[in-house]
Amino acid sequence: MIHPPLRGRRLRHIVMMLLFDAVVLWLLFSWQYLDVLFAGEERPLAPLANAVMVILAVLAALVLTLRIPPAWKDAIVLWRVRDGFCARRAFSELARNDYRYPIEALEHRLGPLPQAPEEQLALWQGLYRTYADVPMIRQMHRQYLLCYEIAAVSLLLAVPMLVPVAIRWTSQQVVLAGPLYLLGQYAMFVVAARFMGDNLVQAVLAIEATRA
Repeated sequence: MIHPPLRGRRLRHIVMMLLFDAVVLWLLFSWQYLDVLFAGEERPLAPLANAVMVILAVLAALVLTLRIPPAWKDAIVLWRVRDGFCARRAFSELARNDYRYPIEALEHRLGPLPQAPEEQLALWQGLYRTYADVPMIRQMHRQYLLCYEIAAVSLLLAVPMLVPVAIRWTSQQVVLAGPLYLLGQYAMFVVAARFMGDNLVQAVLAIEATRA
């Protein structure tokens, strides 16, 4: 299963990432109060209110990422609903761009290569199941899934963080910093997830093509 349910180690990594984001968001919203807090003077309520807002947003993002359908996550991360995962272009594009083996090596082992996206995905998934326990493939799959989940949860966290923008929680420059930080994180992990996904698909095909 290419996109298994979010649980176990990956869920712990996502929770840790959300805790890190929560600290960063709180600092972005509350940095102007830090000197007052550390000086032990009158404690303003704004930092506490900011903390509550960030915690609620993080909890909402965690619930959403656990509940939304896989097709929605594909749309969020891969920007496609039907032909999202890159294995749907495994033989028509990715295999032909891999310098490690000639495409004829795959044709010799597998016969005529499919061109329809669903047929490419089905054939690649069969190969993936054959090599899923290879340590390199297992590690690449974990890396892909982690980038995929972080990208999804980053955008899901950015959505509730737009609420303070809409209600003018504080100055627009300060309140926009949170969503902009999360959108930057989202863009970075979208690129990483796509890169890792392409590498995973090509690695499985390379093992098949070069197998003795």
